[in-house]
Amino acid sequence: MSADFSALPPVFAVDKAIFEEIDAVHEAQGRKDILLSSILMRWYHSLFMQLPQKSDRVLAVKEYIEVNYMQPIRVEEIADALHIHRTHLARIFKQSTGKTMQEYLISQRLQKARDMLCDGKSVEETARLCGFSSVSHFSKTFSKYYSFAPKAFQKDRRR
Repeated sequence: MSADFSALPPVFAVDKAIFEEIDAVHEAQGRKDILLSSILMRWYHSLFMQLPQKSDRVLAVKEYIEVNYMQPIRVEEIADALHIHRTHLARIFKQSTGKTMQEYLISQRLQKARDMLCDGKSVEETARLCGFSSVSHFSKTFSKYYSFAPKAFQKDRRR
């Protein structure tokens, strides 16, 4: 009784020897259940080791935000792209960075905005380029974060 595992779609890279070992269990003497459990545990371990680790996922979120900060970003989009539940992703991101993904996104947008204002871009253009929905929302958020209104920040930088 030999099963053809070659028809399975390649979801993970799997050592084909594991399938041969599983197939050979029926010929084994003694406790087949222990042998099968051992094989399955090794297989599980090899699959688990292929999954992205928490630090890889957090890095992927940071990279996604770095590339897309000027666009509207939803946690669900990032989670879907990483094939992970949004609640779990939010939890590991917060544990690793001390910030929610939304807080991190806003801090990245504001750092980019600060650089743009220093380079002489207008407040309106900076707000638009950094993904803020309106100039007033940008101004309030910038003022809260830096304790300066964007225009006051620009004037102070020119002196």
